[in-house]
Amino acid sequence: MGWDRRTAGLTDERFEYATAKLAYTYVVDGRYYSGYHTEWFRFAQDAWDYVNAWKGGKVRVRYHPRKTEVSVWREQDQGGGLPL
Repeated sequence: MGWDRRTAGLTDERFEYATAKLAYTYVVDGRYYSGYHTEWFRFAQDAWDYVNAWKGGKVRVRYHPRKTEVSVWREQDQGGGLPL
């Protein structure tokens, strides 16, 4: 069963934010899964700097033991905040 989707209304339009969205893939028991990690920034250049720092690297992700398709990438798990 997939996650439910909802449309959300914007509540604050005073600021513009740039989004960095990084895709990752991982393997559990020979099966491939994927996910996204998203960070928001006040300035576009900060978002690009973040993407460029992680791009092409390897990261640690956590996944649910019974729902291996559910995963999360936490910066705290990366050991210093740099790609592995």
